[in-house]
Amino acid sequence: MMRPRLWTGAPLAIAALAALCIGGCDGPAPTPKDTAPQNTTPNPPPVDAGPAATPAAPAKPAAAAGPLTADVREAAARAYDRSMFPNAALSVYHLLKAHDDASASFRRTRQRLRGDSRGINLLHVRDYLDRGGVPTTIRAESFDDVLASGAPTIVLLHDRESAAKRPSPSIVAARFLLVRGSVADGVAVLDPMKGAVVRAAKELAEEYVGLSLRVNGPIDRKATDAPDLVCEEIVHGFEATATGDEIRHDFRIHNAGTKPLEITRIEKTCGCAAAMVTRKGQLANDLVDDARKEGQENTDDGKMKAQKGGGGTIPAGESGWISTYVDTRAKQGFMAFRIRIRSNDPEEPDLALTLQGEIVRIIEHDPATVWLRDVASPKGASDWMWVRHYRGEAIEITDLVTSSKLVEATVDPDAPRTRPSPIEGQPDKHYPVERGWRAIRIRVLPGAPIGQLSAAVRAKVNGKPVEGNVAAMVKGNLRVEPAYFSFGQIAKGTAKTTKVTLDSSLGEALELREVTVDRDFMKAEARPLGDGKFQVLLHLEAGWQAYDLQGAVTLHTNDPLEPKKRVIVYGFPKRK
Repeated sequence: MMRPRLWTGAPLAIAALAALCIGGCDGPAPTPKDTAPQNTTPNPPPVDAGPAATPAAPAKPAAAAGPLTADVREAAARAYDRSMFPNAALSVYHLLKAHDDASASFRRTRQRLRGDSRGINLLHVRDYLDRGGVPTTIRAESFDDVLASGAPTIVLLHDRESAAKRPSPSIVAARFLLVRGSVADGVAVLDPMKGAVVRAAKELAEEYVGLSLRVNGPIDRKATDAPDLVCEEIVHGFEATATGDEIRHDFRIHNAGTKPLEITRIEKTCGCAAAMVTRKGQLANDLVDDARKEGQENTDDGKMKAQKGGGGTIPAGESGWISTYVDTRAKQGFMAFRIRIRSNDPEEPDLALTLQGEIVRIIEHDPATVWLRDVASPKGASDWMWVRHYRGEAIEITDLVTSSKLVEATVDPDAPRTRPSPIEGQPDKHYPVERGWRAIRIRVLPGAPIGQLSAAVRAKVNGKPVEGNVAAMVKGNLRVEPAYFSFGQIAKGTAKTTKVTLDSSLGEALELREVTVDRDFMKAEARPLGDGKFQVLLHLEAGWQAYDLQGAVTLHTNDPLEPKKRVIVYGFPKRK
């Protein structure tokens, strides 16, 4: 029995190739040399993306006929996606039962791209598919030609958002999408993050960069008198999900063979649960509980673990579901969760499924820790923590408290919207109102005890709990320079003197009443310098034989906050 052609029965798998570009790279490239745009589709207008306007889409190269021309090759080499090399392209090989060749090709390509931070371009994808036996052609053609071809075609769309964030004069920020063909309401496409959707032809044509990767000709799968596992969706891309929310998805698997398909083993990564079920969403509660426990403990070591009780049988010609659950606690950033299906399919006994996407903090706060340096105890000090919804939506801050009576937190609508960067040489940080930022003023109250102070700031933002931190170094009126006595490295029995200077914001009102030392072979001496300053000398007497020189000098003053100022002593006896 012949399998349906790839275009009629398996476009969903090639759609996973669109996942080769989830999130774009840098800005648009210059038009290739000696290339005149011949696509009738207009360039997209610039998009207002904040402080810097997004560059328009690059001019499209001339249509290519026959072999790959230098201009088209140059344009294809510049259109990058930053997702590097995901497992999504393996879905093409799965449908063609060409996974053995694909495995070696994947390893070679991944190794070649490991050091390329720009991502993947069309040449990488073409080479990868060609090595696995899937003939493709890179074309510079109009979007009308793409629709008229009737072949599965991966097109490049200009990624305006990514270009605005990281503009570059030499790279086109692109994302890949599979065009299936025209339908009554528009164009049927397969989007890696949204699945099968219909989009307006005009909208796609405006975003189209002018380059495509077309699979050449119909491709049939071989008939088999055995179990045959077919899963059109090898990689599922989920939309941005808040940390702590659940991710659930069901992969449909079909037995296209003539014998029963036995799912003998299911393996998964930490924090994930998977099992074969007869209906969508039937994942057992105990498997979900196990995944939640793993996610809470955050013990992911990157290794696959066997899922207990995950297998089953699918009769010939029938379908089942691999129902999955992911716990997102303690996870953030772009994540990929792997599930491995082992079966009695003789040609492909080991099939990998992937759930991937961005896990974000739905409520962002910056900085994570408000650090207040050199806080004067009599006066206190303040700074701001900025909070917003990650999509810029309106927020409401309630139940704002701190863990210390010495730290106060209040919502401040009049806070300055610009602050210096904590990293020297970096530009100032901005928190514009139009992007949803709201300020919480953090204040260390006057009279805080001298030394390190830390506290937690807790609030509910749109009903979701948010916690930040405060760290402060509280200082009094007294200043000691240098901050400690040091004898350095010294031979035993050798006499030596070291000194510090003491002054105060009290000026002439400061009195140094006494100086005491906790080591009997050290003697301290105080000398007034005028204007409320004192020089304190520490003498190391000759003949000492101590094992170490660690100690402390206590300065007794009339300062109300620090009547006793302790200054550390350091020294390291030389070994003979």
